[in-house]
Amino acid sequence: MCGPTLGIQHPSNSATDAGDLTENDELEAVVAHQRHPSAHLLVARVCHFLRVAFGSELLFGSDIFLKLSVYMMLRPVITRQGTRFYQSLKRSFSSDKPPIKHVIITGASGGIGRAIAARFASEGAKCTLVGRTESKLQASLRELSALRDHRIVVGDVGKEAFWKDLAKKMKEDKEHCDVLVNAAGITHYSLLVRTPAAKVDEVIDTNLRGTILGCQYMVKDMMRKKTGCIINISSLLGVKGGRGSSVYAASKAGVLGFTRALAAEAGPTGVRVNAVVPGYIETEMTSGMDSALFESTKNAIPLQRFGTAEEVADAAFFLAANQYANNCTLNLDGGLSAV
Repeated sequence: MCGPTLGIQHPSNSATDAGDLTENDELEAVVAHQRHPSAHLLVARVCHFLRVAFGSELLFGSDIFLKLSVYMMLRPVITRQGTRFYQSLKRSFSSDKPPIKHVIITGASGGIGRAIAARFASEGAKCTLVGRTESKLQASLRELSALRDHRIVVGDVGKEAFWKDLAKKMKEDKEHCDVLVNAAGITHYSLLVRTPAAKVDEVIDTNLRGTILGCQYMVKDMMRKKTGCIINISSLLGVKGGRGSSVYAASKAGVLGFTRALAAEAGPTGVRVNAVVPGYIETEMTSGMDSALFESTKNAIPLQRFGTAEEVADAAFFLAANQYANNCTLNLDGGLSAV
């Protein structure tokens, strides 16, 4: 039950060497990007403009050559990074590190899911955006880097038929999921005694059942290939609880328990399973908060601010890239869980 495949079409590029660019040049360029993410956006836009204006690989060769060449041109305006990060980045270039080619992100029409998709796309991954509303998915799609052909898939993650159809389609197309990010989630704030059973089902089906089903259908191929990573987005409320959030808290606590169990099951096959536990993040969910509640909540956070979706995306990418991260639960709450 896949939605239409959309995205900026890009001609395939032949694999050519990067000319006079040495490994040190490549590392220095990427280091600069890590230090200044805004520089990466500038580079991506320049690359896209050059390809459109001058005709694809006929002039510039491979994507990596073009990207690194532009980095070199912009290097004078980008501050160089220090030795420590340079060495850690050099280790990440080891040949035994599997590349992240294809990422599936559920809840990609929401703030966190959209930011996660943008982060992986900026690193060259093809992204499959999953959500219920096609128009919102298309909006998310337009924000992605044009370096790869991305697509959207419309459906309900809480329905087994959705995952069954998606897995079948991927098998027919000989596609493999390198990273699955379960970011789909809905909230409901109400005292338990006032919560209709239908609302309980809706929250549990999307937040917990959707995560379980997605993992069940995607992890099979990962285990066969002995590589892959799953990142489940939980919530601080799943750890700390809160008045009026009993059903939501239960669903997110379930995600954490499920993550730990699956990490033990899948780990021996080379598949890693981790979770991000965001606190209060600036998204559509928090934008409607009462101003007084917003201020009191912000003041309770040791960092005195809400997090951003981009900071959650950085955490998700770290968990995908770090090959020893398994059963890793990464708190992103500004220190709120400590008080």
